[in-house]
Amino acid sequence: MAAQLVVKPAVAADIPAIVHLFGELARHHGEMQPNNPRYGVPSARWREIVEKTLGDPDEHVLVARSDVEVVGFVRFHYEEKPWGTSCEVETLVVDEDWRGRGAGSRLLEATEEAAVANGAGGIRADILIGNDEGVAFWQARGYTNFALRFGKPLGEG
Repeated sequence: MAAQLVVKPAVAADIPAIVHLFGELARHHGEMQPNNPRYGVPSARWREIVEKTLGDPDEHVLVARSDVEVVGFVRFHYEEKPWGTSCEVETLVVDEDWRGRGAGSRLLEATEEAAVANGAGGIRADILIGNDEGVAFWQARGYTNFALRFGKPLGEG
């Protein structure tokens, strides 16, 4: 099925599909961390975030499109680190019906190509603790776990 997919930069017409995929991601992650407030974000807020992201020249969003629909997306940006430029993957999500069919791999390959073209010395991604499928996806593509990130909600907003 991967041969039927096209990966390209996201455009405004892709916003509803990306918002839908953010909703899938929130449901999936919410099952793993039901008390985490970040997974209760309403779709209107996801839409605001996507619109802002697509308008930001420092943010990059690629979509994987089948013949009829967007089936996944990746969002990334570049950060300067002491060791050089890092490509930071913020989100990579594939529609549940398309998982295991090559969309995630195609999105990651396109991200890696963009990172190399932009002089990045590496790529980093955060995977939610408990997301064993996500960990397996990244490890199968040569990524290794080298850090543990901590977070804490502050206030109510």
